[in-house]
Amino acid sequence: MIRSCIVDFFGHAARLVIEPDGDQRGTPEKLACDEARTAVLNDLGLLVPRFTNAVIDNRLDAVCACINQAVQDRLPPERAASLQPPETEIDDAALFSQNQSILSPANTDRRSRG
Repeated sequence: MIRSCIVDFFGHAARLVIEPDGDQRGTPEKLACDEARTAVLNDLGLLVPRFTNAVIDNRLDAVCACINQAVQDRLPPERAASLQPPETEIDDAALFSQNQSILSPANTDRRSRG
């Protein structure tokens, strides 16, 4: 648990929270709740990529490559150098819920939001 948020996966060193989103997350109320949770986590300096279950099931290699790239970008260079580079291109915009790229700096700082 991070503050009041129960998270699915947390990588402490990379300050990365991975959120797989099931089909039940598609209602306006659930989306608003997810957005509020993401804002709380972003305010703590955490990056929160979200992947739908369908994308995880059908494009796991690309999802893993996206996560690997985010970890590499967020770790100190000496720690990131020990990681294997992703073998899959990650330019598929369909991988990201709500059309947000997890590698975008705008996704890491939401303090300007109310």
